[in-house]
Amino acid sequence: MLSNAGVTHFDAGWRKFEIVFVKNLTEEDSKCWGKTDFDAGIIQLDAAMRGDLFRETLLHEITHILLENAGLGDYDDCDVPPALSNERMTVLISRTLLQAMNYNPD
Repeated sequence: MLSNAGVTHFDAGWRKFEIVFVKNLTEEDSKCWGKTDFDAGIIQLDAAMRGDLFRETLLHEITHILLENAGLGDYDDCDVPPALSNERMTVLISRTLLQAMNYNPD
């Protein structure tokens, strides 16, 4: 995976995020594949992921960081329409990027 390729961090410009693999990753007692801790500067990914799910989850977490950089951070707890929530925007943007990458592998 990433560590085999020598990738251990994502540099967001204002901070480097360490990428770590965790067995049986959860958030609020629910299974999750990835999460980003902005305070600690850590991207956690479930160690059991492979292939397309791994690629999508890593890009999803990086998209959260990029939206935070752009001032579109965690609005999930605010009075914004669900279509504008950070999580919703992250899903839409990361999947659109994956689609473009898959259509243009070179």
